[in-house]
Amino acid sequence: MKRLAIFSFLTITVSVFVGPAGTQAAKNAPPKVMPSVGNPATVRAAIADLSATFGPRYPKADELLAKLTDIEKRMQAGEALNDEFLDLQRQVLLANPLIADHPILFISRPQYRGDHHNTATMFQTGEINTNSFVGGSAVKTFDARTGQVRTLVEVPAGIARDPEVSFDGRRVVFALRHDKSDDSHIYELVVNAAGAPVGGPRQLTRGAVVSDIDPLYRPDGRIAFSSTREPKYCMCNRHIMANLFRMNADGTNLEQIGKSTLHEGHGSLTPDGRILYDRWEYVDRNFGDAQGVWVCNPDGTNHAVFYGNNTASPGAMLDNRIVPGTGGSLFISTYSSCHDRPWGAIALVDRTRGLDSPAGELRTWPASAMGLVGRGNYDTFSRVSPK
Repeated sequence: MKRLAIFSFLTITVSVFVGPAGTQAAKNAPPKVMPSVGNPATVRAAIADLSATFGPRYPKADELLAKLTDIEKRMQAGEALNDEFLDLQRQVLLANPLIADHPILFISRPQYRGDHHNTATMFQTGEINTNSFVGGSAVKTFDARTGQVRTLVEVPAGIARDPEVSFDGRRVVFALRHDKSDDSHIYELVVNAAGAPVGGPRQLTRGAVVSDIDPLYRPDGRIAFSSTREPKYCMCNRHIMANLFRMNADGTNLEQIGKSTLHEGHGSLTPDGRILYDRWEYVDRNFGDAQGVWVCNPDGTNHAVFYGNNTASPGAMLDNRIVPGTGGSLFISTYSSCHDRPWGAIALVDRTRGLDSPAGELRTWPASAMGLVGRGNYDTFSRVSPK
């Protein structure tokens, strides 16, 4: 897999806390016990880790440590320096070259309206919850070096969602719904070396009363995505669900590669090119402990459990991505609830410790969410704050 030339993702900020991933020592050693987030000891550990990991690519280490020492002394003297300390933490994070060297792609949109389940975010035309659709969004980038925010695609009455960047960093694929009368389909935007759009987005998929979401670039040049083209419905509600599909880069030759009873979504890549996705169904599961992490081959063969197939809390594991350099043993997940929107805590998980919670969780953000892992039921993570 090629390193992104233009964009990077917010998920890489985990390197601030877990250290230089990929070294043999990092793989074999027990997880580091770091100070709790939000105090000078944590920030000092982060600076030391980033300096050791990136060397001259993190040139402000001494300057940031001097600022930290000064703030810590004044805090100990009783000064209220919350804003100044938060600003320093931001400087430490944004100086990370994985963030500063390339713009970060993100979506601006209103929060989805609450519905019965976390998968109910499509609000497809003709669906029971179509009227819950709220538009107004944009595809944007943030340049940490300059602080500049650039709008790539504006969708005043609709929703852009689920962006992925190509391996050469020159294309962005995402789902786009222009307004309430439309449905979500896959679009692609070309950008130049400076990250500016070259023309407008090109539509790749079409169809009436069909939702195409969660696109993913494949190493073979094709695009995987989730779609309601073979509609599935939740047995305890009436909203529609999607299965995995793939297509050529130009949107031709659509082929279904997942055929479970409910939902398959939020696909990402494993180091060996398989598709990692969150899956909801009731086969060999309790009715609530039903949203774990699965994996399949690019052609849709050998669908298999990856983690959390019989985990009660969290009730859903979403947006799963492998931590680079760990060979697939560590991954990041959004720990959510069944009856909530698709948000919650972020968890760092080591699947070599076992395939169900609470065996593999190394830490969570916020840290307090660790106390919810393996305790309660499928909706326990609705209590996480902040989400």
